[in-house]
Amino acid sequence: MELIAAKEGLQFAYDLGFRDIVLEMDAQGVVDRINSNEECFEAEGNLVEDIKEMQGWFRSFS
Repeated sequence: MELIAAKEGLQFAYDLGFRDIVLEMDAQGVVDRINSNEECFEAEGNLVEDIKEMQGWFRSFS
């Protein structure tokens, strides 16, 4: 659920015109997967890969 909320939040922020983003999450494992350079092949891999792609939408993303 946290990945879905992150993806929706990023889309919402982008649509509102925000270009500098700080994404805060509680689950360290999720953060590690998003920050990894390797492709995620787990069940939620599509969401992780979508969020990784969305990072490019923003001027700064942390």
